[in-house]
Amino acid sequence: MSETGIRVVYGLLGDGNLAVVDDLANRFGVRFVPVNREDIAVSAADAHVRLTGELAVASVTHGPGLTNTLTALHEAARAGTPMLLLTGDTDPEDLAHNQKIDQPATVGPTGADYVRVASASTITADFSRAVRQAALQRRPVVLDVPAPFLAQQVEYEWHSSGIHEAPSVSPDPDLLDRALGVIASSSRPIILAGRGCVEAGARDEVENLAEVLNAPVATTLGARGLFRGHPFELGVMGTVGSTLCAEIVAEADCLVALGAGLNRYTTAYGSLLQGKSVVQVDTDRAAVGRWCHVDAVVVGDGSIVAGQMTEMLSRHDEAPPGLVSEGLRDRLAAYDPSAEFEDRSDGNRIDSRTLMIWLDRVMPADRVVVCDVGGFMETPLRYLEVVDPRAQVLPARFGAVGLGMGAAIGAGVADPRRPTLLVTGDGGWMMGGINGLDTAVREGLDLVVLVLNDGGYGIERRALEARGSASEIASMPWPDPNEVAVALGGESLVVRSRADLEKARGAIEN
Repeated sequence: MSETGIRVVYGLLGDGNLAVVDDLANRFGVRFVPVNREDIAVSAADAHVRLTGELAVASVTHGPGLTNTLTALHEAARAGTPMLLLTGDTDPEDLAHNQKIDQPATVGPTGADYVRVASASTITADFSRAVRQAALQRRPVVLDVPAPFLAQQVEYEWHSSGIHEAPSVSPDPDLLDRALGVIASSSRPIILAGRGCVEAGARDEVENLAEVLNAPVATTLGARGLFRGHPFELGVMGTVGSTLCAEIVAEADCLVALGAGLNRYTTAYGSLLQGKSVVQVDTDRAAVGRWCHVDAVVVGDGSIVAGQMTEMLSRHDEAPPGLVSEGLRDRLAAYDPSAEFEDRSDGNRIDSRTLMIWLDRVMPADRVVVCDVGGFMETPLRYLEVVDPRAQVLPARFGAVGLGMGAAIGAGVADPRRPTLLVTGDGGWMMGGINGLDTAVREGLDLVVLVLNDGGYGIERRALEARGSASEIASMPWPDPNEVAVALGGESLVVRSRADLEKARGAIEN
């Protein structure tokens, strides 16, 4: 099994998957991380892949075991995570089995692929096919092993998945020339790098292009940290970007987007593109121009395109005046995020913005940050930095509350060298946090969980108030998160004021 690179299986045992997980753990030495709910297993494997790029596996039983994964499976599919969900299926001749469902039909709407093992003798070949499909299609694959095969003994024979590194995509010369014409006609370009540049390892090439253009560099949320340490890095561009980034982007007359999707959050619903020509570079033809109008399109690898652009622009004697200057360097160096707002901490509650800025400075810089879904999200996404773009894990493609703890477990297991910070709301804590904290404690993970507790579902409460309705139906008398955390084996404290932060510092450092 070492040929697959699989180190970990996250799962919950049942009669449909027990035999397979037993063999993986006790015959092949794969680490098994038991969890308390099936969706946590999928979220953990999803985060494991996002953080490391290596193949991870979740495993559940048939019927309700599979249906309990569906929300997390939707998330992994929308994120394009190549992972395996290993499940069993009931005996096709046992028509009265109370866990019998149509498993292919159940999986289909999630966007994941489905592979059914054809026979006991083909199990390794079918496994290899599932691995290949996950890698090439960039999505989860559910590998289904019918019950009658589980008791059969077969000789192990490895079948290669036949996956080879895809060739880099070179741009069409005419499209590249048109894009260069748009860039050359501008005087204040700015470069935006997205996740495609992270995957392509294109930092050096993009920085070289920025130097030729006298352009500052920004990233999408998915590429946060790519240019860490660069003197003209603007940080994340978009709805969670700083006011300083927005001000400088507004001064630009051309945006060169490399491996960036330009969705409504990155463009702040189009407002950050106003008054600019836009050049978009992406390997995916379907991605270019998908969310907004662009003036020039180049289909190609961001690293290759940036390198060719730099070479061709360097032949010209005159570079654009650009936005890069000592004045800009000074503005960026002097930027203080706490100056963007008035601290509303009052002794009973601490301003979450103040808390995030403090956490950003106190937590080790080399950390993994996992952010759950909820009305609190903008604050951690604005103020919590990472040194490595992969170290920001955001299970938010499906907009589902409660997947954060599963992702934090996967991150902590996948990379134990770094501490993991999970930021969740009280709703997400009750949905997934409680179910997963037991696993995190049992596995000894270096995990800090921040529960932002407003006593209910804040967005829904505000929506009810906007309707002129009583908001009590969105308020929840939760069990005390601190008492629950201690009962599950964790340590806990409450932060209500700046004075409490010193206690929190000691807990984090220990």
